[in-house]
Amino acid sequence: MGLEVSWTLREPPLAAAAVVARGRAARKLAARLARLDDAALGSLVGVAGDDLIVVSGEELPWVDGVVYVGVDPSAPSLLLPTIRAPSAHPALVEAAVLERTKASPPLVVLEDFVIVSLANARPLQRARLDSWMASGAVP
Repeated sequence: MGLEVSWTLREPPLAAAAVVARGRAARKLAARLARLDDAALGSLVGVAGDDLIVVSGEELPWVDGVVYVGVDPSAPSLLLPTIRAPSAHPALVEAAVLERTKASPPLVVLEDFVIVSLANARPLQRARLDSWMASGAVP
């Protein structure tokens, strides 16, 4: 990225705007989402990949191993971990991320600099969730 960044505890935490799950936590989050009724499921939007799910909305589910992300007012294009802050000013991190990625904001930025665009997030649908879970993409 060209910018040396470490992460420290953030006080106070950001308000959660989305939940990110990878690997086994993604499978657990998908199972938790599948237990929601259709109205609650439809109130959430998200994106998914082979071993990742990002879900945004007002009533975010909790499962062990997920990371909650929120918007730091000084970096409004990014969703950063709610309880961790970058050592560099968030605006500098935002500028560096936007310069290096072709993805459209809003962008989730995790501590290991995995970056996920929520620009194509869509309302969650039970059929798509079931299909993702049946794909076996997550170990």
